[in-house]
Amino acid sequence: MENQWISELTFGREKSFFWTINKDNSIVIRRFFKNNPKPIETLFKKEQLDRLNNYVSGDSYTNLANNVEKLAGGVEKEGIGKFLFEKFHWSTTDCQVSGHIAVIFSNSGVWQYNQNKRFMGFKKLENDWVTLVNKYYNINKKVISNKGNNINIINKKNISLYDIAFASLIFDSLTNFYNDSYYSFMKDTNYSLNILNKSHRLRLLKWLNDWGCRNFKRDFHQLASKNILGWYEENCNLLPEIYKNIWELSENDFKSIFKIFETLSKKVASQRKSGNKFIIAKIGPTSVSKILFALRPKSLIPWDEKMRVFFHLTGNAEGYLDYLSIVINLCNELENQCKDNGFHLKNLPAKIGRRDITIPKLIDEYHWVTITRNCKLPDKELVKVWLDWKF
Repeated sequence: MENQWISELTFGREKSFFWTINKDNSIVIRRFFKNNPKPIETLFKKEQLDRLNNYVSGDSYTNLANNVEKLAGGVEKEGIGKFLFEKFHWSTTDCQVSGHIAVIFSNSGVWQYNQNKRFMGFKKLENDWVTLVNKYYNINKKVISNKGNNINIINKKNISLYDIAFASLIFDSLTNFYNDSYYSFMKDTNYSLNILNKSHRLRLLKWLNDWGCRNFKRDFHQLASKNILGWYEENCNLLPEIYKNIWELSENDFKSIFKIFETLSKKVASQRKSGNKFIIAKIGPTSVSKILFALRPKSLIPWDEKMRVFFHLTGNAEGYLDYLSIVINLCNELENQCKDNGFHLKNLPAKIGRRDITIPKLIDEYHWVTITRNCKLPDKELVKVWLDWKF
């Protein structure tokens, strides 16, 4: 049975990462980078963690000390990152996981964090890190299982074609308004949204309102339309090729997506008057993702606040790229399952009777059902029991 991967956020500048602990008490940290859709894993052996925990002082705070340039130049102060660099002969890049292991040990109660974002320090509270980290891991594993969706994208055992198909059935059957609104929007824009067309932009804004984007006040649709047009004229050449699939995104695509997400999220969606002041509502992360999905339904995917909270992702361009990486990883695992069943992932929508949607839409439906709506899918064994009932 494969390990569960636990999601965490680093201290200071919040960045999401995943970790797991093996039977031999080694810890693996998995990180995603905005210019690389594939995760990077770093292994801490138990004996290395023993030495690190012995190094951290119990009397005063030990510095994080993991600045890449200072480590490379030999001028970094004493601390955790420098310890990994000198004692384990790790690269300056690998030494960055000093901050990640500090999160795990602090959240487990092994260390105490000084709460500083710039000059981070950690004090040892307990010598028996193995017991505390395993306890913390098992608590988090139980919490994830109790969410009812059992959704840990990194663990291929936790998501199956059955899960995707069942969630799609629920979404298609019970969300007539959302589906009808989406299909109507697609039909009215000739199944190819053209931001240069004013009627298409206004239709896009109506669909965004239908899909819960309240920041686009109807009285300010003309303003939002103008701002989206300006953004598109400056950045349309950065969008992925229209027929590219999400799992085909390259490092250059990731760099471009970062820029278009950042610039669009800062555009004004609407405003309201409060006393003598106008309060500006910007487009924001959820609406940006839906606009990008509308423009590139095969390669980009919507998200919402509950999904970001669930995956411990920040609501900015970097968080969105982290989410894309998670979804790409899921696509790769689903592709393997599809091949085992004699077809390819791109054919999955047709196989489950949803040939009119894309893979990102299918995965978004799964996340919406299991995360946003917290709907528990029945396991296959229970369905088999139902099918065996006489009728």
